[in-house]
Amino acid sequence: MKVALIFDYGKTTGFGHYMRAEAIAQAIRDVTKDYSRNLTYLFWAYTPGESASHLNLNSFKHVVIDSYLMGDKFYNDVMAGGPQLIVVDDGFVHRTYTSPPRLVSPHIWHDDRYILLRKAFWNVEKKTIRKKVQNVLIMFGGGEKAKEYAQLTVPLLNDNYDVRCLTPTDRKTFTEEEVLKSMLWADIAISGCGVTMNELACVGVPSIGVLVGEDQRPCGHAFMSRGFIKFMLRDKEELSAVPKMLESDSMNYDKRKKMSKLGRELVDGRGAHRFVKEILI
Repeated sequence: MKVALIFDYGKTTGFGHYMRAEAIAQAIRDVTKDYSRNLTYLFWAYTPGESASHLNLNSFKHVVIDSYLMGDKFYNDVMAGGPQLIVVDDGFVHRTYTSPPRLVSPHIWHDDRYILLRKAFWNVEKKTIRKKVQNVLIMFGGGEKAKEYAQLTVPLLNDNYDVRCLTPTDRKTFTEEEVLKSMLWADIAISGCGVTMNELACVGVPSIGVLVGEDQRPCGHAFMSRGFIKFMLRDKEELSAVPKMLESDSMNYDKRKKMSKLGRELVDGRGAHRFVKEILI
């Protein structure tokens, strides 16, 4: 099987597209088992304005694209070459296709079967919910906006809580194992409502959602409507309310236990496997 995985990556789009592509690659290796003989794949970060021609995609059976930045021409050039095009679609980019590709939503607000999480989240131990909130994890994803939000939030909490902030940069990234370890450590997370919120739900970390980008709104609303998050902040001006939210009755022990259970029921960590088995094989 030959699969090309092409995705956005960088300061303007964050790391969520890359994380989903990595989850698919890991699941392909796990499902096919005999990696060296049964699989050839291309793992490629897209550059705006790039042409599909130099990637030689005609020999691939499937091309999976997860991108905001890619223009219509790139997509249509891929389809003209013969591979099956599968678009991991956030629902915010409307394109004109010469023929319709297979569209797959990776979000709970549309289709929770294909929430794509990396290997560390496939079989997560049950999280212990402590009566007292002490450990607070801050995760807004990657990019300059995420860094700004983190810099505004950390000083609000440092005096009363043990705070851990994971904000990847060009110089510092975190492995999925490091991320999982921090989520198991945390009593509550303050997080963007993108891929990280899916991971938090899978682990069962009671969370406060923050819209770091408008594209995160449907995911945030979906988790609120299903009871996993109780608060969703719309912009950085609302971050000052975080300390009161942590102390509110909505974050008491019993409600956090319920939130944790709901999160694990909503996101089982097996979406990447379903993607590979039901779509690629």
